[in-house]
Amino acid sequence: TDDRGEAGLVYTWSVITAPTGAAVTFSATGTNAAKSNTATFTKAGAYTLRVTATDAGGLSVSADVPFTLTAAFTSVTVTPATASVKRGATQQFAAVALDQFNSPLAVQPSFAWSITGTNSITQTGLATGGTKTGTFSVTATSGGKSGTAKLTVTRK
Repeated sequence: TDDRGEAGLVYTWSVITAPTGAAVTFSATGTNAAKSNTATFTKAGAYTLRVTATDAGGLSVSADVPFTLTAAFTSVTVTPATASVKRGATQQFAAVALDQFNSPLAVQPSFAWSITGTNSITQTGLATGGTKTGTFSVTATSGGKSGTAKLTVTRK
């Protein structure tokens, strides 16, 4: 509250602490409308945001909001995205679980691997070209999310 009414208060938002390389943007700051705000983040981690309410006389009060933004598993990337081997030769694939900011999760889950055609793949992502030539899909799946790559098998 303010002696001149709430409409005269100006709310200013700032970042006190954030993970290295992270950025935060606010939908509003430095206005009365900033009392209701949306913050947009670029990285998971520990943050402290500060809001300062200032009245027309220059008096102010601040409050800090510490919190941890948790990484959420959102997608899987398989590398290499495309590869080519001769029949019977091998190609190692790797999978990485990514968060909502397209960054690798700190702790990677295990993946179930599959490949189409007469090819085979181990549960560590080592694919072996089968007896048929052509382009085949390699898939790594975890937690209901999957990523794919392409393996082209050629003649010896």
